Amino acid sequence: MRKFAKLALCISILLLIGCGADDAPPANVTKPEMKIDPGSSSATVDSSNETTSGADGEAIFVEYCGGCHDAGEGHPGTMRLAVRLGSENAVLRQRSDLSPEYVKIIIRNGFEMMPAFRPTEIPDTELDALAAYVSVGYKTP
Repeated sequence: MRKFAKLALCISILLLIGCGADDAPPANVTKPEMKIDPGSSSATVDSSNETTSGADGEAIFVEYCGGCHDAGEGHPGTMRLAVRLGSENAVLRQRSDLSPEYVKIIIRNGFEMMPAFRPTEIPDTELDALAAYVSVGYKTP
């Protein structure tokens, strides 16, 4: 029993590490700019974290979510959803029951083994595009 608990802990840690975003910032994120007003003694920093390439929901999904939530074996998020919700609801791209609002809440706050993604990791504009992409086919009840 003790060996099983240690094994389960190790697997959980590996899954959490695997689902997180890389430490390196995405290549399409601009660095904050410092703006200095010559008539003032203060400076402001623009930290909006806007992307240079526009928000493409599918590309964002591939970058941040695909490693855990794509179809097939070896994707821990998909495997966990299959255990919890059944194989018919395991692949996020094949679901039509996820509202954009729900997707945003889960991404920002995490859920069970899934880590939360901060606005510095996935900016709000990208979050909107990602939620729209994952929610394709959603019909308001």
